[in-house]
Amino acid sequence: MGIFRRNDTDSNNTMAQSSSGTPNQVNMIAADATFEGTLRATSDVRISGRLDGTLDVEGRVVVAEGGTVEGEITAANIDVAGTVEGELVARELLVLRASAVVEGQLQSERLVIEEGAVFHGECIMGEQARKALQHTEAGGSSKAAASSKAKSKDTAAGKAKAGAGQ
Repeated sequence: MGIFRRNDTDSNNTMAQSSSGTPNQVNMIAADATFEGTLRATSDVRISGRLDGTLDVEGRVVVAEGGTVEGEITAANIDVAGTVEGELVARELLVLRASAVVEGQLQSERLVIEEGAVFHGECIMGEQARKALQHTEAGGSSKAAASSKAKSKDTAAGKAKAGAGQ
């Protein structure tokens, strides 16, 4: 029995397992840390500190109470209890907890906003969010998709007004 020998009785430990059979990993930006730039991860990310930049995650992002993000977050699921200024793009579910303060653009298939959360900005959901995500994944900008959608609405409204005046 060596000091580094794996104990086979620990094979049923309580660590969460991903679909590939490897343990889930959580990447953290601690409360006293600041990250500037682009961070890409295949596993979950928890932000208790500050992120200035872009976060692209295949899994779940948690912005903890006291955590701050200034930039863009793209993930399968996003859970915000802290402060975010920028764009949030959730492919599945976006949750704003009661302590959340968010200013910017939200784009998600589904959205939950708890009582007490503060949100200022624009929200794209459901089918429109799916289309914008497909455009983004094809190499476009989600902001551009939203902007072109807004311009087409303005153009249609302008044509309707012009037709009514004739």
